[in-house]
Amino acid sequence: MKYRSSEKGMTLPYIAILSVVVFGSAIFLLTRASQELKSSVMNRKIKTATALANNSVTDMLRQFAQNLQENHYDAATLERSPAFSSNGFSSVSITANQSQHFLSFEARGSYGDDIDNPDNRKTVTGVIKFISDMTTFGTMTNGSFTTSANNVTYTGKVWINGNWTISGDNIIVNGGPVFVNGNISTSGGGDLVVNGNLYRAGARAGTITVNGSDNNYLPQMTWPTIDRTYFDSISNVVVSADANVRFQWDGVSPTGSVRVGTTPYAIPSSGFVIYGRNCTLTSSGTVRGRVSVVSLRTSGTVGGNIVIDDTLHYATAGSTSLSNASDSFGAIASNSISFNKAGATANDLYVSGTYFVDSAGTTGMTATCTGCASKRFRFFGTRNKGISVSGWTGFDISFDQNLDTFPPPGLPEKPYLVSWDIK
Repeated sequence: MKYRSSEKGMTLPYIAILSVVVFGSAIFLLTRASQELKSSVMNRKIKTATALANNSVTDMLRQFAQNLQENHYDAATLERSPAFSSNGFSSVSITANQSQHFLSFEARGSYGDDIDNPDNRKTVTGVIKFISDMTTFGTMTNGSFTTSANNVTYTGKVWINGNWTISGDNIIVNGGPVFVNGNISTSGGGDLVVNGNLYRAGARAGTITVNGSDNNYLPQMTWPTIDRTYFDSISNVVVSADANVRFQWDGVSPTGSVRVGTTPYAIPSSGFVIYGRNCTLTSSGTVRGRVSVVSLRTSGTVGGNIVIDDTLHYATAGSTSLSNASDSFGAIASNSISFNKAGATANDLYVSGTYFVDSAGTTGMTATCTGCASKRFRFFGTRNKGISVSGWTGFDISFDQNLDTFPPPGLPEKPYLVSWDIK
């Protein structure tokens, strides 16, 4: 077959056009591939820098969770040098607020070999808040618990680490939630109203109304424990014989002081811990500052008791019953805490703070009034035991929600990441 010259002339333009199309497509594909490669590399740098920044936050939370009862605010504890990885650096700067028990941080992840001139950098800012179970639960007990009194109102979160039996009439929980590590039931005509959510590991039976969600499971929860060697190193005062602890003792000592035995002490803004080893501490008065009174048995069968023998409240005007930015109080005992009042002319007994008896304690908590007439026991705070009440006309137990924000010193605290932002 023979081609005419005109047909041969048309072939060259087709080839030229096809070459342009192919070459243009190749250029487009190469450009697209290059852009995707650059984008992929940039995404890898961003992800790596982000991961390096997040690693610093994870490392902080891991450290704080390993030891709940330590000084989380000491500069030496918080200081961290930049850490090098195979792809870059991670560093963090921390600012501590010891009075309100939180840390604000800025964690930086830098991709590249030069920390001062990285190929990419990501910054995570946030807040870690330390909260103790001893202040966040209005009522908690490590074992089965029975509410037998009538007309009892619990305010705040409730944690019963066992079965909860309600035999009293008109029992109310306000604020919740309620956590029961076992069965919850009523008996003998008792009834319960939970104005909040209920979480239970066991069955529910009887006259129980839940004005929230009823969840047949329990979140992972670990009962707080006391490190009995911790107070040897952090206490401001250590005594080994029975002693009185008087705040603003008889109105003689200056504002912001406490008398332990016959010796007065100033209470610094950083907080004050009084530790009784194998003895009983008896306390009352007006607290000005952040104070904890601790009485532990470290050996033998003596001591580990705290007695509140008169009103114990706060100095700040308008907040005498509730903890505040200036005042908070805690009592930790390994055996018992008792609230005692005596005398026919005695007034109502007001006590404030967080009260914790170690799980090893056998006596628990009591509130006794001898010879009182028409007097009430009035409690503002948190406690981890049921209080056995006798001799009072009545009693009122109120939850102090300020204790989470303004806790006393020396409590075991869990770290919570309450704020997180990346840029």
